[in-house]
Amino acid sequence: MLQVMPKGSNTAIIVAAGSGSRFGGDLPKQYLTLNQREVLSYSVEAFQNHPDVHTTIIVCAEPYFSRVKEAYPSCEVVIGGKTRQASVHNGLKACPAGTAHVLVHDAARPLIPSGLIDRCLKALETFDGVAPVIQPSDSMVLLEHDQFTNLSRDQLRIVQTPQCFQFDVLVQAHASGQVDTDEIGLIKQTLPSARLTLIEGAVMMLKITQRSDLRMLADFLKER
Repeated sequence: MLQVMPKGSNTAIIVAAGSGSRFGGDLPKQYLTLNQREVLSYSVEAFQNHPDVHTTIIVCAEPYFSRVKEAYPSCEVVIGGKTRQASVHNGLKACPAGTAHVLVHDAARPLIPSGLIDRCLKALETFDGVAPVIQPSDSMVLLEHDQFTNLSRDQLRIVQTPQCFQFDVLVQAHASGQVDTDEIGLIKQTLPSARLTLIEGAVMMLKITQRSDLRMLADFLKER
């Protein structure tokens, strides 16, 4: 039965369909253990405990559907696509009627500050889309063949998730058929008139891409 939420509700889509090929190992990183808990559980808890998030959707790969459905019975669980963008699209199709805003988050970023969700949703009172970013701490260069050019850190940002949008705007961007690496990039490419903004993210939202990242997060949680 199609779930119907009050008009103006907020839906979180947790993208957990990746295979984690860069990470290595038999089990995708979102199902590994981080301080006695599954990595995915941190994102689920962050959204489900937030008073302004009304529905949480998990998009996973088909082989893990039963596992995720059993572990998170209060979430809507859907099968992902061949790409991250296709998985987000499947999550959008599962959003309940009445969804006004959608928050798209990568399961590989387990630590989401509640205050960041607050600020993302607050930005949507003025903008069509918002993404959290942090400034890189290392020196950056642009590689072109066998040459490189120094880049100014002041003009560079690392883009994080959750990226949050007016629901209708993100649906329209996905319907364009264009491809991009993330949602705010897709909207910028396909809907030039969309009002987009960036807000300060959080260093603690490290994305797990290799085993050293998992160890760093474990140490952070122990210290906290």
